[in-house]
Amino acid sequence: MKSFSYIDPTGDRRSPRTSSREARHCCRAGVTLVDLVITVMIVAILAAVAMPRFASTVSRLRTEAVARRIASDLNFARRTAIQTSRTTSVTFAAAPAGYTMTGVEHPAYPSQAYVVAVADIDGSVALQSFNFDGGPVLSFNTYGRPLVGSNALAVGAVVVASGGHALSVVVDPSTGETSVP
Repeated sequence: MKSFSYIDPTGDRRSPRTSSREARHCCRAGVTLVDLVITVMIVAILAAVAMPRFASTVSRLRTEAVARRIASDLNFARRTAIQTSRTTSVTFAAAPAGYTMTGVEHPAYPSQAYVVAVADIDGSVALQSFNFDGGPVLSFNTYGRPLVGSNALAVGAVVVASGGHALSVVVDPSTGETSVP
């Protein structure tokens, strides 16, 4: 009896039994342990290289967020002084790091004093320094001009820092506008 054979697309004559064994053997799909170990090692190396840069970026962004919050609050105190035609004051403290705004209603809790603890904004960021002509108090008159006591402000800045990154919040002595350069 003649055995049955077929011609595959490459032109080879094979018996059905042989071809199905070869097909099963050559077409096994899967990942070996060596493939998996090499892939995990490559991912671990890439993560080790990227982690310091990621941590640095997070630290910089946290510092920037706290600096912008302080600038925003100082501008809010200035606008409140202009709108209410009353002097407002912002008093900075080193321990606990933060500031209190006098003459300004808390936006979320109108019956409470406007007190901000830097640790509540972000615990990893610290007030490195604050200087308003040598003191911790900055006031805005009814025109929004910055004052220290009854004198016009000459120098005003707050420095916040975290993880090697530091940013200054600068108060313009002539206009009272606050910015993070």
